[in-house]
Amino acid sequence: MHSWFSLPVLLAAILFVIPQSSGAQFSNISGGQGFAQNESIIVTPEFPEPGGTVTVRFESYGTNISGSTIIWKLDGVTIGDATNRREATFTAGALGKQHLLEIVVQPSGGVERVVRAQIIPTYIDIVIEPQTHVPDFYQGRAVPSVGSLVNATALIETGRPVGSDLLYTWRLNQKALELGPIRGNNRVTFDATRDRNMTLSLVVSLPSGEVLGRRSILVPVVTPELQFYETNALYGINTYAITDSFTMIGNNASLLAVPYHLDSRIYNNPALHEWNISGERFSNNTNPYSVTLGKTKPSGRDSIEFEVRDTTQLLQGARGTIQINY
Repeated sequence: MHSWFSLPVLLAAILFVIPQSSGAQFSNISGGQGFAQNESIIVTPEFPEPGGTVTVRFESYGTNISGSTIIWKLDGVTIGDATNRREATFTAGALGKQHLLEIVVQPSGGVERVVRAQIIPTYIDIVIEPQTHVPDFYQGRAVPSVGSLVNATALIETGRPVGSDLLYTWRLNQKALELGPIRGNNRVTFDATRDRNMTLSLVVSLPSGEVLGRRSILVPVVTPELQFYETNALYGINTYAITDSFTMIGNNASLLAVPYHLDSRIYNNPALHEWNISGERFSNNTNPYSVTLGKTKPSGRDSIEFEVRDTTQLLQGARGTIQINY
């Protein structure tokens, strides 16, 4: 059916707070003697969630209803405080609960007419699974970066039997994915765009064309970034990132370079991975992301840099630098 961070450690608190989403089957069933074709009911939100607040508005174009009595009925019961108003609110029922909304227009000295609408709350949500790397100790979730793979899964509950042969129509920034509706498959995979936020939209419908629900969400796209951590053979990884400088206490120290939100395919098989220590470049083929440093002088400092990158997708890469103090 939500800036994302300044440092990866802050992302855990706010990442992918994607709200619960819902939809509702909705249709105008206007009719009654003397019914005007230019009268309708507008429901907001278009697909209300189960138990959510629904606002309905009576629209009448080209029809003079001045002096008419307007009566609102929900499931046969008059909504008393809505009489003669153009707008009313009510609370949607449980999942799959069908509501019949009626607006009875009684003109002064004229013929009564009725406008009707059915509303059936339906749960619909989208689960986003970015295929980018974050370390195991990270308490947040991965975020897409430009060009990375993203998996999306639709979840829908209608409260009534609709079968599994549904049509899923996905759009990314208004562009259709999979060349159109996907029948019977609620999953889609796409590449993250260059936009700061991607709009992913979904329409779920029956093969007959009846729409069960709609959902749109914003998916953030970030630039991969690099953090350094000290590792210890006895205690493992110190999960507090080295921000600017690191002081070597003993004669040697091991460092781990961690790229956040780098495409997992590139992380697992980087085309370029390189350390630069005091102007000397080298690669570690055993574990390209780790290095063990020995104290080379009794005091002073050195610059340590690491870069990982894909050679075909220039935005899929990360570089970081820290100072080592002796």
